[in-house]
Amino acid sequence: MSSRRPSPWCFAAGTALAVVVASPAHAQTRLDLIPFIGSYYATSPLGLQAANSEERHENQAAIGAALFVRLSQTLGIEGSFAYTPSGTNITSDIDSVANRGFSGNIIFADARVRFWFPRTNLYALAGAGIVSRGGEAWDFPNTTELTNVAGVAGFGVQAEVSPKVRVDLKIEVHVYSVDPDGDGTTYESKTVADILATVGVPIKLIGR
Repeated sequence: MSSRRPSPWCFAAGTALAVVVASPAHAQTRLDLIPFIGSYYATSPLGLQAANSEERHENQAAIGAALFVRLSQTLGIEGSFAYTPSGTNITSDIDSVANRGFSGNIIFADARVRFWFPRTNLYALAGAGIVSRGGEAWDFPNTTELTNVAGVAGFGVQAEVSPKVRVDLKIEVHVYSVDPDGDGTTYESKTVADILATVGVPIKLIGR
């Protein structure tokens, strides 16, 4: 009997609630909603075991949002959710036929801490969450292990482009082990690193 997998939507909602509840009420606290757009990059192929073939996720656009609480000049916490319509492509060394894959999507939902470097607008981030696959590419009876726990790390910069408008630029790497068919033989377990490069516009909800 398969275990019930966590929903990315539930994880994102829970993370957002935890971020708000955890924020202390003092003068430096600021709550921002940061909608963003960007790009998703797959740095390695999946563990497909078909002879002379390779399966890889497509590089695609990504959209999402983060709910961010800045606790001090050097520390903040956030919950983030991102979506990319990335399917898979299969290539073969035998007939050199590419683009034989299927449409699909990937959802990233995680919580992280931001550390600002003193007296700069540069920051590093680190945290953990889940990565979930869906769509035609994974709509097969044997591909049931489609949600994985991931670690995330990255860096970014937040800068003012006018007195009332800021931009948030960041690059983050999600590292996790993926094995879509579990104990099956179609895939082997593989550690992959997915990159998200995004640009967002912080919208102040609370604070100054």
